[in-house]
Amino acid sequence: MPGRLVQERGFAVPTVLFMVIAAFAVASMAVVSSIRSQHGTSRDLDTKDALAVAEAGAHQALVRYNTAAVKETCVSPQTLSGVWCTAATGQLANGGAFTYWVRPDEGAIEIVSQGTRDGVTRRVDLQAHSAAGRQPFLDFGVIGLNSILLDSFADVTADTATNGDITMLSNSVLCGSAQVGLGHGVNPSGNAQHNCGVELQGAVTLPSVNQGDVQTNNDNDNFFASTPIGGPKQRVCWNGFDGNGQSSSNCGSRELVITHNAHLTLPSGNYSFCRLRLLQNAAVYIASGATVRIYFDSPEACGYGSGVKQLEIDSNSQIRPNGNSTAVDVALLFVGSESLSTVIDLASNTVAQGLCEQDFVIYAPRSDLVLKSNSLYCGALGAKKIHVNSNAHITVSSSANDFTLPNSPPHYVVDRFVECAGPVTAAPNSSC
Repeated sequence: MPGRLVQERGFAVPTVLFMVIAAFAVASMAVVSSIRSQHGTSRDLDTKDALAVAEAGAHQALVRYNTAAVKETCVSPQTLSGVWCTAATGQLANGGAFTYWVRPDEGAIEIVSQGTRDGVTRRVDLQAHSAAGRQPFLDFGVIGLNSILLDSFADVTADTATNGDITMLSNSVLCGSAQVGLGHGVNPSGNAQHNCGVELQGAVTLPSVNQGDVQTNNDNDNFFASTPIGGPKQRVCWNGFDGNGQSSSNCGSRELVITHNAHLTLPSGNYSFCRLRLLQNAAVYIASGATVRIYFDSPEACGYGSGVKQLEIDSNSQIRPNGNSTAVDVALLFVGSESLSTVIDLASNTVAQGLCEQDFVIYAPRSDLVLKSNSLYCGALGAKKIHVNSNAHITVSSSANDFTLPNSPPHYVVDRFVECAGPVTAAPNSSC
């Protein structure tokens, strides 16, 4: 017995050894799994970084093209229509490198950008159209970029577009084609009707207002030398002075305020306003055959806070073209702001039903537009948001689609941005 016990003394050694090996195997599997996970995470980050690098290259190409610096990579775009320009390269601070190709066409460009980060390559395709000389109301006469709301008994007879929803409350009527954003819709309630035209989905853009040098080079000096005043002159105020040349607290810098039963006639010209207010039975008439452009400066430049009403047309007031002037001859252009809200307010009973004398263009891609109850408007409307109150009516002028946005900068607006499959193997836009 003692001998046998002595012989079995080392029996625990292989048992412990097997346990150590098993524990090591388990630990090794965990380490390998962790390494693979870290490698996958690193690969995923590199993939995302490569896409960001490709996007950066595409946008750099777009900026250079918009500033005419594209001549560095494409000497004569006009003669290279449909042909890819010489590739350009660049590098980001994070180590990513990109290559992009530009193909100009008539009024449009296509940009393909390929980005590489830590050996991972991704590619994007960007297509854009020129906004220079653009006719914003060629397809739609009423455009609310973010949304359009029709209150009860509101009536819109126009082709209408938004990137959001068109909301229609009870008994409102929309007659005309209606385009909404992808995933959005025309949402009627009660007895609301979209009773003519088709419903579409798509995207709509309105380039920002480029006022050029109109802040200093304008026809504001016409007040009051060449702008005839009707009614009591003390009820017309411009830039801190009334029609009699007396100092007045009724208006501030570049503000035109016309009160009860007074009116003013504008000749042709470009005007720079901060605010226009027509209060109860007031009017601005446009001289027969005149072409008038009124630019409303940004609230920041005018010293305003958020929520200011830059255009306020009160009860029974109107802006009225005389003679043979049409909607395209009179345009109110609002610069607006990205950070401060601005409002355009057309109040009740703006003009008698059926006369359609409010025939002009309102172009305000960064301002909200409100048509109050019982107002009637003809012309064309473009704003950030449009709210048509109860019993308000909109009818688009037949001439509104001829309106061309003045001072359109030679820039391009993106229509399509997609990722391509794999790196370039043939044409830059292959598999996009």
